[in-house]
Amino acid sequence: MTTSPTNNYSGFESWKKQHQELEAICKMLLQQINKTFNEGISSEKLLNEVKKTLQEIKSQRFRIAIIGEFSKGKSTLLNAWLAEEVQPVSITPCTGQITILKYGNKKRVICRYKNGHQEEIPFEKYSQKVSISEDLDHDDLKTLSEELAHSNIKEIILEHPELTLCKNGVEIVDSPGLNEHPNRSGITKQLINDTDAIIFLTSANPLLTEGERKLLEEIRLQVNNGNKTQPANNIFVVINFFDLIRKEKDRLSVEQRVEKVLLGQDGIITGNNRIHYISAQSALDGILENKKDDYVKSFQFFTQSVEQFLTHELGDIKINQTKRELNRLVNLYNSELKQFEKLITKKIKISQKNKQKIFDCIGEATGREVKMGLLVNLILEDTIENVLEYWDKWVENLANRLVKNSEKWTSSEKSKQGKMRDYAQQFTKDLGVDFHDNFESKIISEYLDDHIKLLDEDINNHINAIKNNLESLDLEIGSNLIHQFSLSIANVKQDITLKLFVSKEDSESDTGWFGLGSGVFVASLLSIFTGGLLTPIAFGTGVAFGSGAGELLGWFVDDDCKEKVLEKGWEKFSESGEDIYNNVCDKIIAIFQDRSDIIIQVIQQSICICEELIMQNDLFHQEMIKSSQITLNDIKQKRRYLGKLKINLDYSYLSEF
Repeated sequence: MTTSPTNNYSGFESWKKQHQELEAICKMLLQQINKTFNEGISSEKLLNEVKKTLQEIKSQRFRIAIIGEFSKGKSTLLNAWLAEEVQPVSITPCTGQITILKYGNKKRVICRYKNGHQEEIPFEKYSQKVSISEDLDHDDLKTLSEELAHSNIKEIILEHPELTLCKNGVEIVDSPGLNEHPNRSGITKQLINDTDAIIFLTSANPLLTEGERKLLEEIRLQVNNGNKTQPANNIFVVINFFDLIRKEKDRLSVEQRVEKVLLGQDGIITGNNRIHYISAQSALDGILENKKDDYVKSFQFFTQSVEQFLTHELGDIKINQTKRELNRLVNLYNSELKQFEKLITKKIKISQKNKQKIFDCIGEATGREVKMGLLVNLILEDTIENVLEYWDKWVENLANRLVKNSEKWTSSEKSKQGKMRDYAQQFTKDLGVDFHDNFESKIISEYLDDHIKLLDEDINNHINAIKNNLESLDLEIGSNLIHQFSLSIANVKQDITLKLFVSKEDSESDTGWFGLGSGVFVASLLSIFTGGLLTPIAFGTGVAFGSGAGELLGWFVDDDCKEKVLEKGWEKFSESGEDIYNNVCDKIIAIFQDRSDIIIQVIQQSICICEELIMQNDLFHQEMIKSSQITLNDIKQKRRYLGKLKINLDYSYLSEF
């Protein structure tokens, strides 16, 4: 590999070292618990939790997505970052597939198809596989769009042992141009899914076109889960070809315009050093020639800014989360050892009567699980019926309200197509506001909010009842069940805080709780007025949409463009309405399912803890302890070992044991 000024990944290397230390601690903890599990001391539940945590630690990495339109230099930027010409580059649009670059022990290429099939292809065919066909007219975006639409490839994964950046725990996702991509929303969602940092690449001229601003807004919406007012802190906007702007006053003008769009009122991005001006090609040339000129320095400042964000702003969070989870598991293991120590020293005395009380506690918890399942299903069934009633009421006079709102539509465009595009945007905005005011807010405030709170109260009553039962057992037999229970559900408690209290305020963003504004409908409607008119699709369901637009409204709109937008907008709503309705139902079901999953998890934790105590007690009385030669000193030695593990967690370095 080429040695270059940008090949200094000290931040990533430091984070990886700390991450490896935590992985080593988790492995040692697993080794100990596996041994005591085989001896009958620790629980299978704890063993499985540690295995799961170790797997999560091993899979942790940083993922960076590079996004932009065709011919902005995405592949060149990536090659400069890697200090190696990995991605194919051409003066015409070149990359046609989502490509994921990651570390591997050997060079290999995996092609994943949309039908779920995948295959490994020869490394020599990688460039050909990710490139757009040379037979196409690369200046015709419509032609490129059609090829992308017919591609059966979902993504291509390149594993490489010599990519130093990737070797330090980074995966990079390179995207095709998204100008006219037929599934831009779906591709964008795929790109930013589980992504830590997004590099949005544009050019100095033309600068942040209307299409790019819309794409940035779409990315911001997806990053912020539909919140339209909150700027995104993980988007880096990189202006390429800055070397072509020769005059200093022109460069200053570009910088001012960029900052006004991105950081001004209603800013799209936020955070330190999120905007960079580079020349990817000049930087790549300098890196390959081992120079350190201004182009390389500005590029290095960009990569270091991303590294700083990932390793400190995000990386510290990941490290601390892992530490907290390992500390929880160490404490839980220590609690199980202490309980077994009490059994050996006869501080826990479980008579036949007390044993029956433990079984009764298990039986009561099982009954609570059944009752909660029935209650959730009953409330959910009633809720879905009410959703349909609210939907029918909303749709009943929707068309007339939209026509009335069209009187306020304005456009400064002279051409018919320009006016229709402006009117289409105003139609979708009016529809989104009406959806929020007359359907979403009403169903939340008048029905859903109260039912969710009622269910939440019932869930918390069940949790408190389980705690009371465990505390009573602890007082009577000297166990530490409530301590183990609290440690076991520590993560579940966070879910309770985050998920179990939903109110109407959750729907105050422009896209709302159910997210109509970010759905398929909006993008599809806008495409009507740039790529031909769509034919309405009829479907047979119980969801009401009214009759055809013209018959229903009988409107007389003194503007041919407005009338056409209203007509086609209603047709598109009729076509997409079933999907919108189903999306609402799916989100409501998910809210109730979250609650059901949480209470079931809590109940099962209490059952496992009680069952483990009985198993430990039976083991002791069957004199299996003598046969395995487990002594009080053995338990104390294991607990001392745990103390050393905790010291290493606190100081984030490994020492000799």
